[in-house]
Amino acid sequence: MEDYEVVYLMVEIRKLLDEVRDLETKRFPLLRFYADWIVHTEKSRITDEIRLYMQKVDKTIPLKPFMAGFAEYDIDFLEFDELRSEMENFFKRIGVKTVLCEQLHWANFLSALAYALVNQPILNPIPNIVKFVFEPTLKGMRMLLIKFNDVRGECRYMATPNYPEEV
Repeated sequence: MEDYEVVYLMVEIRKLLDEVRDLETKRFPLLRFYADWIVHTEKSRITDEIRLYMQKVDKTIPLKPFMAGFAEYDIDFLEFDELRSEMENFFKRIGVKTVLCEQLHWANFLSALAYALVNQPILNPIPNIVKFVFEPTLKGMRMLLIKFNDVRGECRYMATPNYPEEV
């Protein structure tokens, strides 16, 4: 899957979520988070979903210095298990096959999603975070720069895909 295909898919998902915003947004907050973020080269208008996930990041990373500027904490939503679950449930709800959520297709989707979000920062989402952005890295990996507005300063978070075994 190519990054432009992921962008198109997420735009279509966002349109569907917008049609039923009051009913479905609360059921698929992480899907809305990524569907909204992907269409902006720079995200400065902060939605409730963005604020929610940035608060989770802020609470996950403690106020202490990082070794070499890398965070070694689990930021759950960056592992994409929750996104996978939301997408699968959303596809079922609208009557679309869930083949994209199967392991092989999911790995390709995530790689393209992360690539599509490179250098598209979320700016000032909450008082403690100045910038949240994916940086270029090797295919299949995700490097995230989080710039805090406190003693944490800048830190980078690297995640590699962790896919559950197919059953």
